[in-house]
Amino acid sequence: LFPYTPLFRSTPASLVLQLPVTLVSARVLHVLVAMSITGALGVMMLLSRRIIGAPTWLVYVGILVAVLARPTEVAVFFGAQSGIIALLLVLGWQSTRHRDKWIGGVAVGLAAALKLFPALLVLVFLRHRRYKAAAALIATVAGLNVLGMKVFGLGIAEAKGAADEAVAQWLPFDFNAS
Repeated sequence: LFPYTPLFRSTPASLVLQLPVTLVSARVLHVLVAMSITGALGVMMLLSRRIIGAPTWLVYVGILVAVLARPTEVAVFFGAQSGIIALLLVLGWQSTRHRDKWIGGVAVGLAAALKLFPALLVLVFLRHRRYKAAAALIATVAGLNVLGMKVFGLGIAEAKGAADEAVAQWLPFDFNAS
């Protein structure tokens, strides 16, 4: 299904979210990844400014440093989703604090579908009694995984095995910036 052999196995939800990349060439995909990571870093920092109240000039310096940093270079080189995940986490946090709890939960749920660790934020949502956000997070991750299982014809044991294998392969990797 994918035009390349994935370096690491993924959860069914992550594969569903990555299906659109099968429509473009590797060269175009690399440019899109670089642009999305850079854009996500910028938007994330601008949103963070609202959360921490930093002056605008400091945010621009932060964006420049983040774009030039080694982890960003590695993320672009390997086509990592780190910038998108960070953006989704900041959008989720911002939404649950100021706006719609459902949207915030869905944003964090999308991040958790791409990489498992954001799912731990369900505990923070529950602790702060943001039950709608917690429910939206769980529903997003569960719904995307069920959809992925249907699309790829996986059973529960196969999906769990893929997630376990992804974690086992990624944890010892030298460039793991999680």
